[in-house]
Amino acid sequence: MAIFSFYATKNVTCGEGGAAIFNSEDLYRKTLETRLHGMSAIAVDRFSGGRYNHWDMNRLGTKANLPDLLAALLPHQIATIDERLPERKRLADRYRAAFAGGPLRLVEQVDTAVSAEHLFVIGVGNGARDAAIARLNEAGVSVTVNYRSVPEMSFYRTRLAGSAESWPVSRQWGEETLTLPLFPGLSEAEQDHVISTVRNHVYPLIAADKA
Repeated sequence: MAIFSFYATKNVTCGEGGAAIFNSEDLYRKTLETRLHGMSAIAVDRFSGGRYNHWDMNRLGTKANLPDLLAALLPHQIATIDERLPERKRLADRYRAAFAGGPLRLVEQVDTAVSAEHLFVIGVGNGARDAAIARLNEAGVSVTVNYRSVPEMSFYRTRLAGSAESWPVSRQWGEETLTLPLFPGLSEAEQDHVISTVRNHVYPLIAADKA
């Protein structure tokens, strides 16, 4: 199965929710039940055939169905997603060009892949990430940490064998990752402010830590 998110910050969004696609009929049926309390029939099925049909609970489930009202926002966005991607790529390329050769860790570009440019993530090394967040916020630049090292989350740390050294790449990104503003409608002037703030306030933090 493959899963897509329609969260508010995604390239295709209805505010909340997502979709899953399958190549297994059995997994598809199990997921249909799991997304709605584990029930064997949704509301419309319980009244099919002009009569009421009993339902059962076959598995432990959750409430994760996408409401029709939200789903109605998606078809046009899906049909036009390729029209919006070039603007995201243009903004991401401006970031990459501005930070090329600097001390930030950038996500490697893969020639055989097409990125959705959903987020622009940088790595702020040498223990300077949190100080960088504070400096950027003070300058009016809203940033966030989207990615943490999954094996080091409390839930998994108590269940997985091994130490943090067992997943060094995940650990490094988890400690360094920082997401800069990137969205359709971000003006070049706004992006230039982000770029200059990073260069003037984040670069020195990394250099100071290296010293």
